[in-house]
Amino acid sequence: MPTSWRLAPGEGTPLDSLRSERTNYRVNHEHASPLRRVLKYISVLPALILPRRHYHSFKHKLAANTLYARFRQKLLPFRRPGHVDRNGH
Repeated sequence: MPTSWRLAPGEGTPLDSLRSERTNYRVNHEHASPLRRVLKYISVLPALILPRRHYHSFKHKLAANTLYARFRQKLLPFRRPGHVDRNGH
């Protein structure tokens, strides 16, 4: 059974969560620098310790935190693809 199918109903293991996060990052950020990849792998380490439900709850709460958003914007801003026209031209 593919990992994504096990994760959907909540039956996945912590290792399945880690694999899913790693695959998602690799697909969506294929041009990420080695440093950003290392930082991403460090950021998903709680997935190995926490139950899947708690890990995803923590991840969503962190992403919604304004202090975290300001920290990310100043120190590690999200990269925007150069091929995307954000001005509508």
